[in-house]
Amino acid sequence: MEGLADGDTLHPVRQAWPACDVAGCGFRRPGRITAAAALLERTPHPTDAAIDAIENVRRRGTCPRIREASKKASASGG
Repeated sequence: MEGLADGDTLHPVRQAWPACDVAGCGFRRPGRITAAAALLERTPHPTDAAIDAIENVRRRGTCPRIREASKKASASGG
């Protein structure tokens, strides 16, 4: 997680997660954020299916918000 910042500027995924109110505990959130950042590095504009394929993001009602945050970060250059 600490690597997803440039000085005081957070990576777009780290900005999008709270902006989209993605729920999650402090244990799972870093893995989900880094997995989403890695996906955006490989696939700058992922589909819902590509986001859903990240194994550690699936959890109850958070999938729609994770999709929204990932797409928001993608639009921000994440």
